[in-house]
Amino acid sequence: MQELISILEVHAPEIGPTNLGAIVEAVAPNMLTRRKMFLAIQKRPGLLVGLDRQVPVAVQALAAALSAAGASSIVVPACEGCGRKMKLPHRAPRGGRHCSRCEKNYRATECASCGQNRPIHITIGDEHYCRTCWKSDVRSFGVCSQCGLTASVQNSLDGTLRCYTCYVPPKSVCFCCKRIHRIAKWFAGKTMCPNCYYAMRYPHTCPGCGERRFLTHVVGDELRCAAGVGERDGLACPGCGSVQNMRKLHLCSECRRPEIIKNMLVDSDESVPPALRPLEKYLLNGNARGDSLERWQRNSRVSAATLKDLVTGKLPLETGAIFQRCGSKQGGIFLLNLLVASGVLPDVEVQDARFNRWLTIWLAHQSNPERRLILSRYARWGISTEPWAGHGSRASDDTSRFCRLRGRLQICAEYLEFVEASGHTTLTLPQRTLDAYVANSAQRTDHLAHFTRWLKKNGLGKAIGPNRKQQLPTGTMSPDDRWRLARWLLHDAGVQPIDRVGGLLTLLYGQPVTRIVALPRSAVTFRDQRVFLTLGDDPICLPNQLAAAVTELFNDPTTAHTGPGDPWLFRGRVPGQHLAAGTLGGRLSRKGISAGDARSAALLELAAEMPVTLLAELLGLSIAAAARWSRAANRDWSSYPALRTET
Repeated sequence: MQELISILEVHAPEIGPTNLGAIVEAVAPNMLTRRKMFLAIQKRPGLLVGLDRQVPVAVQALAAALSAAGASSIVVPACEGCGRKMKLPHRAPRGGRHCSRCEKNYRATECASCGQNRPIHITIGDEHYCRTCWKSDVRSFGVCSQCGLTASVQNSLDGTLRCYTCYVPPKSVCFCCKRIHRIAKWFAGKTMCPNCYYAMRYPHTCPGCGERRFLTHVVGDELRCAAGVGERDGLACPGCGSVQNMRKLHLCSECRRPEIIKNMLVDSDESVPPALRPLEKYLLNGNARGDSLERWQRNSRVSAATLKDLVTGKLPLETGAIFQRCGSKQGGIFLLNLLVASGVLPDVEVQDARFNRWLTIWLAHQSNPERRLILSRYARWGISTEPWAGHGSRASDDTSRFCRLRGRLQICAEYLEFVEASGHTTLTLPQRTLDAYVANSAQRTDHLAHFTRWLKKNGLGKAIGPNRKQQLPTGTMSPDDRWRLARWLLHDAGVQPIDRVGGLLTLLYGQPVTRIVALPRSAVTFRDQRVFLTLGDDPICLPNQLAAAVTELFNDPTTAHTGPGDPWLFRGRVPGQHLAAGTLGGRLSRKGISAGDARSAALLELAAEMPVTLLAELLGLSIAAAARWSRAANRDWSSYPALRTET
């Protein structure tokens, strides 16, 4: 909320922060809606001032509320068709937004009676009729059973004819959800509301057999599948008979997969180019569902069009050409990761190429030549060779590395702008000015400590930024709560393997989620009917329940190794990438496990019982980190070498 208010204060200075907060709370009471609103305004600053016509619905309501409150610079978006300032839920074909009426008119078809392009009300044979023409057509006339007038009528659910003036959709208690709603269907002599009726198009868990099937038969006061009443299921997949991952009267995802891949990869000769055949094999043998591939092809239009250009030969199979065609957004990154994971571009580092492209564009926008030169030298020689200097831990994946390097350079650029604005240079800036600049900002302290030392090492500066002070770790989870959660995960086989393994590695071994998701499959070894997991230098023999969960996760077909770029135990949705740390943290949080608190509680107990060296070797900690945890646990292992000598 505070971040959103700080952005809105720039566009609406006439409204105070308190009133802005009240407006945002009234327009977007949901926190998720506010988050989406903040991201939209942050990435596209022209939304509120009329410079961007593709305004999301939530931002439309915010703009209207701010304009009504007296914000003069706020521009309320108008419909591209009629110019009305109202809710605009549809994208206009030529940019901007459409109201529902203009969207309906845009999708109109020529009426067989009046010959005008109008929204179609009814179709008879191959002829389409608009609502106005059909109401005046003699074929629609009849005697209304309620008012007795001869007019255009429609059938009611009870079989009587009523005119449009007298017709009111009847309401009744739906036998499925037991709510009073308008009737959509009389099903086996029982009334059904629209929500329950249209839900029959998708498989659900049958209350009779407990399996996921189409519920198409009424037994008592509930819906059951055809097998539950002894009949053949006629709505299953025509290809394999499955009802999983499919819709009514459609092929399932596995049966659709070859056709979807064919549409994606075949050229004009109805064959897959030789260079893309590894991608075809990867998609056919991979764990991606057919409907997921179809949805990606439909929604990621730029990426799908780029892939089609690669298939037809319009675009060379090169990283630079792909970036030039679809940019460095998520769609292009996903496509490049897909090509790398399948072996089409095995020698490409996607995030490195993405960083180099971003760096070239970003440096070109630096107005000061001297600043551009310093930042270019630092990017090429200061952080490329030592990307994690000045930080306590290495990032777990290439995406985090890219974000970390980009953030560091942006903060360094802000620092150089501050130095210029203060009338100094990096050689004349006083130390006290630098200390005041980085005070109370952990982000500036982390990044500028390394940058200022690099400047001094190369004779470009004198003032040095301080390193962040190390604080002793603390724990907020009690040992009883930790062991209660651990016992629950150990003995509840109903918890999914991803949650069981992730939660137990945090609760028992104090592993952060960033390292858990980055565990390679090679870290798991099977020997003498036991399971070992390597977290540090030496493998750890896992307890039976955790070993069973790790084995189940290792052999799960949805996370199995499907290509040269998929070595992860926790496989993510992006090809060749592991599961995101935030995703695993969110899953554990929904189970009632705070990953940070659980890790602190585990390490404090382990540090109190194990010497520093052993703790570092088994859990993959540095000696300094293990020593900090040992000091936090108030244990002194100075006598351990003597005890070990005696034994």
